[in-house]
Amino acid sequence: DYLMTPQGTPYTIHRERARILRVIDGDTFVCVVNDIVETVRLLGIDCFESARTPKLRKQAARAKLSVNVAQERGKQAELYCTSLLTGATVELRKGFLGVPERDHFGRLLREIWFEGESLAERLRKRGFAAPESQR
Repeated sequence: DYLMTPQGTPYTIHRERARILRVIDGDTFVCVVNDIVETVRLLGIDCFESARTPKLRKQAARAKLSVNVAQERGKQAELYCTSLLTGATVELRKGFLGVPERDHFGRLLREIWFEGESLAERLRKRGFAAPESQR
């Protein structure tokens, strides 16, 4: 697929199939990609954390939620993804302008599509997305 930047420059979205082996949390997964086990970080969303961490406290404050409510949403996101995706074959998409191949933890950065729908959108619709941080 060819897309155009706002400046009119074409770029390509690359697609690859992967099998989900394990869900780490609502936005991080262990997958088999091209016969290699990789950790994949979902692009387009930051799910609430399922563990009580400083990041969870910041997410809860931005969302104007209690830490307990935010943490419960993180746990629900993890359970939702586990039941939906464990063992499933998904489509990973990469090639977006300005998005590196990997993050500082070495995880692949990809959009994940399942049954023709963006996983990030599915999670957002269910209230599992933390508000984006102001950088």
